Amino acid sequence: GNIPALVDLFRAYISRGMAEIIGMEGALLGVLGIFQKLLAAKSTEVNAFSLINAIYIYCPQATLGQYVPTIVDLLMRKLSKAVEHDKVVPYVKHMIHSQCLFVTIFGAPAFFQTLEGLRGPGLVANMISNVWIANKKPLSSLSALDKKHVLVGVTKLMVETPLLESFPATWLHLLQILLSLVYEQHDLAMDFKVDEETAESREFDGHYSKLSYAAISILDPVAEITNVHSFAAAQVQQFSRSLTPERATIFQQALAQLSPAEREGVQKML
Repeated sequence: GNIPALVDLFRAYISRGMAEIIGMEGALLGVLGIFQKLLAAKSTEVNAFSLINAIYIYCPQATLGQYVPTIVDLLMRKLSKAVEHDKVVPYVKHMIHSQCLFVTIFGAPAFFQTLEGLRGPGLVANMISNVWIANKKPLSSLSALDKKHVLVGVTKLMVETPLLESFPATWLHLLQILLSLVYEQHDLAMDFKVDEETAESREFDGHYSKLSYAAISILDPVAEITNVHSFAAAQVQQFSRSLTPERATIFQQALAQLSPAEREGVQKML
């Protein structure tokens, strides 16, 4: 139907008039209500992510902050239902990108504190080690820009949070996701997971109406990072060289658990 076009229209308004939306009483809350409705249905969850990602990019943290716990809670509740029978589902891929975009914009500590404050210590580690790592290969089907955001977000979670010492296995899983996105080729066999249940064919859907005046340009919040592979490598290098002897031992123990191909990738980075 017209949902993708309408969401594009909302994204256009957000990209060009976020200040007006914030200044209009109840407007931002109304947009977040639309996000909630889109998220509730499996057929429109991908549109929900498109909308909330635009809000992350254009809404100041000082304004959005009061709503973030509710947004995160809605996403986590939907995650619990989505992976009840299979951890590798389209919802997870889009959620990982959205969470990494949040990290990219607001920082890893803010993401860490929000989730841990909402559901208790260990939530981030549990989610990464039980859900993110299972979706390592489907992430390769993201667009180049979305993969960039995932790489930046994963890198920041590795170097800006206490995961290495608190949950070394989870830190290792983040490293494996990073290495997979940097060095592994796109696995075409995983394309069966790419929104096959949620996508609406815009080209062949007779009910779809493209709103030509709602065309928007995609803003990259980290446009200054022109080579994300070099960025990730530099961050990991700096991180490894700043470790205390105790943390360096944990770091080396984690690397020892990598496959030969993964260790080769780390050597290229370091």
